[in-house]
Amino acid sequence: MSDQHAKRSPSGVYKWALCAGSLAAEDGLPDVESEFALEGRAAHALAERCLIEDLTPEFFAKKSIGDVLVDQEMVDAIRDYLALVYEQATGCAEMLVEQRVAFDAYVPEGFGTVDCVILFDNGLVVIIDLKYGKGVKVDEFLQHRVYALGVLQDFGWMYDIEKFRLIVSQPRLNHVGIEEITVEELLQWHEDFIVPAIEAGDDPDAPRTPGEKQCQFCKAKPTCPALAETAREMMSVGFDDLEHQGPPPAPALTAEQIGQAMAQFKVIRNWMTAVEEHALHQMKLGNEIPGFKLVEGRSNRKWADEEAAEKYLKRKVGAKETFNKSLISPTAAEKLVGKKEPRLQQLITKAPGAPTMAPENDTRPALAIDLSEGFENLEGE
Repeated sequence: MSDQHAKRSPSGVYKWALCAGSLAAEDGLPDVESEFALEGRAAHALAERCLIEDLTPEFFAKKSIGDVLVDQEMVDAIRDYLALVYEQATGCAEMLVEQRVAFDAYVPEGFGTVDCVILFDNGLVVIIDLKYGKGVKVDEFLQHRVYALGVLQDFGWMYDIEKFRLIVSQPRLNHVGIEEITVEELLQWHEDFIVPAIEAGDDPDAPRTPGEKQCQFCKAKPTCPALAETAREMMSVGFDDLEHQGPPPAPALTAEQIGQAMAQFKVIRNWMTAVEEHALHQMKLGNEIPGFKLVEGRSNRKWADEEAAEKYLKRKVGAKETFNKSLISPTAAEKLVGKKEPRLQQLITKAPGAPTMAPENDTRPALAIDLSEGFENLEGE
């Protein structure tokens, strides 16, 4: 059961807790479900059936769940998720799958659905949240903490809960994140963080506070004036000295100016992408966007009749020249035979990735740059 229609849902906590004005901004806007959301919904349904019916994901291989085909990548991912669940559930008193919880004692009208809740008689509760997507690595636990409030409200009278173990599982990124928090710490977090956010959001004139986390999945992002102004300010930070008449005072931007611009890159890019998608949608509906028009985009040529084209080319140039054969990619092979197949992995190699930029708090180690590389032949006698 989805929690997306709760006024303050666990999955929307970054919006309503970090941007008080987001509730009013999104009010009345329709939900738009992407192909990635459909895929994620299918993966959750697969995991639920496997846990409840004691089945393996292989049983569903090449079958459809809704409009999504269960391919080998999904089978492998859910197998890893199930292994994590069963490992965490060892010796438990009770395990609940897709469990709806209410936390309206802590958040008005609050409810949501937890992927997996595992309760122990020793005071421990494990909450596991499956994230099937691989676009964004989840390493924070605000959503899980809200779920914990719901478990505490619904099951605190049955179990003497002392501590929560919050787990995010992202099998397609080979990522498992864990946070442990006591009930006392959870309630203090609620008092210090959630209560002020609720009070701020109840103000009909609550301000909007743009930021990477709260804007990422906000439905009002394309038309949000606060985000637009923030993006404009971000793009001008550190560049005040560039407003001048005549020749520039320096031949290039300083390292500090470049760093300031790069720090805001993701917020600005996400906003501009959302604006572009919104503008295109409006124009497809017949609405005008001043300065722009709908035109026919690029497309690839294809055979109008493949069978007729094959007959013609065989006659004209011969069968040998008519077809190309090439080995499928490692990714395509993994979808066919499975990512965990040992022999297949022995046949795959991966060159080091090209250097790319990342924030200082990124978990990947920094590359050591050898400035002398490539100059060996310049060393004289």
